Amino acid sequence: MKRMIDLKSWKRREHYLFFRRFNDPFYDVTVHFDMTAFSRNVKESGAPLFLSYLYASLKAVHQIPAFRLRIENDKVVEFDRVAAGPAIERPDGTFGFSRIAYDEDFNAFCKKAREETERVKMRKDLHDDSNELDVVYYSTLPWFGFTGLTQPRMNVKTDSVPKIVFGRIEENNGRYRMAAGIQVNHALVDGRDIGDYCKAFQTLLDQ
Repeated sequence: MKRMIDLKSWKRREHYLFFRRFNDPFYDVTVHFDMTAFSRNVKESGAPLFLSYLYASLKAVHQIPAFRLRIENDKVVEFDRVAAGPAIERPDGTFGFSRIAYDEDFNAFCKKAREETERVKMRKDLHDDSNELDVVYYSTLPWFGFTGLTQPRMNVKTDSVPKIVFGRIEENNGRYRMAAGIQVNHALVDGRDIGDYCKAFQTLLDQ
């Protein structure tokens, strides 16, 4: 479900209209999350590592309304639920795009994710549906960490879907950290919103 945002009464009306004039209203930030407690807990539970932090990230997204705002036909809408759209690696070294519906129940989410992963691995096409708005695009780079990241974008005047890329979990002096590159449209998402997402995500990782 989604609801239309009334621009006339929206507190961010002026900010939205201001950044909509930009040729490229997107910006990227890189944040490092403490994965120490999370890595230990996942190892002890036997839960899948990637799906565990993907679930935590998507759960955090649902706590931040700005991350569920989208531009649709020059109007702003807010989705009550959004899916995860992670890139899935295939056995031949390529990848395909996926869509994993959010479920508050972790085990149910993992079941959907495993089914979708197998489906994508069996296909040869990218399954690129750029018209989907109720999604957050994800990717992971388990081969290396990073301190900065930019991401390709298309149709920057109309695109409004956040993109999050996770790096390798790296150890330093007994602590584990993971970089995350976050890309958002400034017409919809401010730095405070990213800060709120990071706080919510880190809180979930620490549980």
